[in-house]
Amino acid sequence: MALTAVFTAGINLILIVNPDAYVGSARFIVGGLNGVLMRDLAGPAALIAAGLGVACLCGRGLDVIQLGDAAAHGLGLPVRRFRLAMLACAALLAGAAVSFAGLLGFVGLIVPHVARAIIRSGSRAQLMLSALLGAAFACACDLFARVAFAPFEVPVGIIMAFLGGPFFVVLIVRSRRRGEDDAV
Repeated sequence: MALTAVFTAGINLILIVNPDAYVGSARFIVGGLNGVLMRDLAGPAALIAAGLGVACLCGRGLDVIQLGDAAAHGLGLPVRRFRLAMLACAALLAGAAVSFAGLLGFVGLIVPHVARAIIRSGSRAQLMLSALLGAAFACACDLFARVAFAPFEVPVGIIMAFLGGPFFVVLIVRSRRRGEDDAV
């Protein structure tokens, strides 16, 4: 959240200094799939496939690191290097998606929680389910954005924000209740 605020401030500064930049950036900022052609997807699709492949190959390490740093280190996992590699993989996946869809917030928040609720263990299965559910969620929101307000098309990022905001609040409330229940 803090990084989002800093980067948003940077974007706003650029837009204030150079108002013409908004014309090209509006679609990117709110996110959307309108105007995306199949030929635009070849590069990002290759990067996403590579990133998912690496993440799936590292599934056992992802399962081990969930045990905690000490346990993962004790089991022979180079925790710091592994975390950096997974961070690079996540950045690759996010960057590839953002390159054609713009800033579609909340997909990375909502979908993994839903996937984890469906599949309780096994990082590989959760990753693959998250990828499928994320694509389905983005397409469903895009379809809704195009049809619900016809003849106008609302950017899909706005629909996702309307869904993601309340979902985020529910997650926070539930996690606080669990924390209170655990303390009792």
